[in-house]
Amino acid sequence: RTVTRVQTCALPISLVKHEGVRLNASIRKPQVVLGEEIQVEATPVFEGAAVPGAQVYGEVVKPDGSREPISLYDDGFPQNADAVPKDGVYSARYLGANMTGVFTFELGMVNNTGLSYAGEDLFISVGDPSSTKPNTPAYVRLATASVLVTAPPRPVMSIKQSGGNVIISWTPDTPGTVLQGTPSLTPPTWTTIPVLSNPTVLSASGTNRFFRV
Repeated sequence: RTVTRVQTCALPISLVKHEGVRLNASIRKPQVVLGEEIQVEATPVFEGAAVPGAQVYGEVVKPDGSREPISLYDDGFPQNADAVPKDGVYSARYLGANMTGVFTFELGMVNNTGLSYAGEDLFISVGDPSSTKPNTPAYVRLATASVLVTAPPRPVMSIKQSGGNVIISWTPDTPGTVLQGTPSLTPPTWTTIPVLSNPTVLSASGTNRFFRV
């Protein structure tokens, strides 16, 4: 076996390859729009079986090169996007998609308290692997997954009259879309119109009014 030295989470890790142990990482939606949450999932696998009780963590590399720490959980809590507790599938919701481009999740997995392979010569160490104690049951695996964040499409607005009201709607109904109105376009004086739903119903005033979203 060949010892390989890698760098992750600002910590050098020495490891020996073992084909029976791996970390699978994925993004539930490979493309999202700006501001949308990203759900990331990772599954440590040993000899075909998921590994509960491990630690899964890493960093999110943003399109501008900046990094943020992230931890994944196997606790069954909806706020972590995890469906079933202690099933060996670790999940997290990432809410920092604040720019367009590719976000890369660099994940690591450390098995200290979960299923372990006795005698596996794969150790967490700073520097040379010989600095660790032999027969350490802990092991580590690395994985990456990426997602493309794009700008939301511009909404298309529709206006129709219904009796003494005006019905305004827009597609797509992107969260954060703002409806504005102005009595004139020369020059316009746009003001935000509070709306509770899409479509929204406004009273027809009998005077000219222009709208945009």
